[in-house]
Amino acid sequence: MNEIATEITWTVLGSSSGIPSPTRNCSGYLLRFSDSLTLFDCGSGVTRAFLQRGFEPDCLENVFISHTHADHISDLPLLVQLLYNLKRTKPLYLYLPQEAITSFASFLSACYLFREKFSFDLRLRPIKEIQSPENGNISVRTILNTHLSKAATQIKEFDYPNRMECYSFLITLQDRVRVLYSADIGSLVDIAPYLGALDLLVLETFHIDLGQLEQSLQANPAKRVLLTHYTDQDRKELENYIAHSLHRQCLYLAEDGMTVNLGTADIAST
Repeated sequence: MNEIATEITWTVLGSSSGIPSPTRNCSGYLLRFSDSLTLFDCGSGVTRAFLQRGFEPDCLENVFISHTHADHISDLPLLVQLLYNLKRTKPLYLYLPQEAITSFASFLSACYLFREKFSFDLRLRPIKEIQSPENGNISVRTILNTHLSKAATQIKEFDYPNRMECYSFLITLQDRVRVLYSADIGSLVDIAPYLGALDLLVLETFHIDLGQLEQSLQANPAKRVLLTHYTDQDRKELENYIAHSLHRQCLYLAEDGMTVNLGTADIAST
């Protein structure tokens, strides 16, 4: 790949599941393209991890939130507060499920984060099928999945306004580097049509069947597969699966601080 492509990295800021870990943060992943940063999900501990690993807050251009379970969104107000206190001046684009826009704006006010006082423009955007952030080299296709469909009975029974919006993200850079971040899914069926020709598959393991994953990788091999969103109790099972998988050469267990260089074959832990 050329020099620009080597500047594309994916860093795990949080690899834990909805059952918080005492040693790992909840979901958060940072895509770096040259000097531009895009964050996918912002669970507990992600803001601290962002700073701990030396990323520059002013380089953060976009934030995508897959769904509003606490382990994917709980640190988002703190991230906004950080940018407010640092007196950021350039806009931040925050992409949220449509159902969360009004509620999140109200929650910021409840946290005394009044947007009228911000030194920067916080631009809340509803997630649509195709997103093209300000950095024109990045394209994000959002894939509505079934992770939240199990809540349908309660939503209907108690007349909640929730729309069960949960998204996976297919990210394309320079029209050739392809990353699929599953976020939380109902099953592998949700993302099956998008598994071909991936440079990196970032796959949650809390809600999937590992046997089905093995079959899926046989039909749709990816250059690298990062298994994430797992409990501490599931670590040994996942390590055993990787050790015995026919695809073990491309499988990695996500750790907080791990960085994948999408311009090379490098995967580093910090």
